[in-house]
Amino acid sequence: MLKMDADHIIPRLVDHLLDRENSLVSHDMNGRVQRGILIELRVHAWLWVGRPDSGYAVEQYRTIYLMFFGHTSVWVAVEPPGERWDNWQQVPLDAWKNTSNHDSCWRSDGLQPLSKLYFEMAEEVLAESIDKRLAPKDVEIVADYSPFSSKLCHNVLVTLGREHEDGRGYDKLLSIEYDKSQKEAA
Repeated sequence: MLKMDADHIIPRLVDHLLDRENSLVSHDMNGRVQRGILIELRVHAWLWVGRPDSGYAVEQYRTIYLMFFGHTSVWVAVEPPGERWDNWQQVPLDAWKNTSNHDSCWRSDGLQPLSKLYFEMAEEVLAESIDKRLAPKDVEIVADYSPFSSKLCHNVLVTLGREHEDGRGYDKLLSIEYDKSQKEAA
């Protein structure tokens, strides 16, 4: 089976789809609005335990949402175990974490949650296995576009403010909505 690594494909998609030069829509004392793209991936981790004819499957599903805008800010939200977000509009704003704000390191720092999610899900699956000799490398983990969404990428408008009322501090996510002025991405 042909496999592609999400941490290699996602930067290529972002480079192809994100208009870094024209992302700022508006800016004032209350914050700024920027165009961006949002990618949602459904991640499936599974392990077959036991003999082929008498074993059982241990599985986990989670969704990870990655949002990119500017030069290049990366925000990530990961569906917690046991919760179910049907789409990015159901993700609470406080679930989004800013993982990178820098043009030179967004591919590594910004996408670090993909590796973290891999190991979290592998450990969750292994914890349910009776075979304690297994390691994360033994767990099959696949990231695919979410079957609950009609698109892999969405054009969005991101509204940001600052942590402090005086305009200091880190960016604070205020809202995310569809960018109806843009043709839908992939």
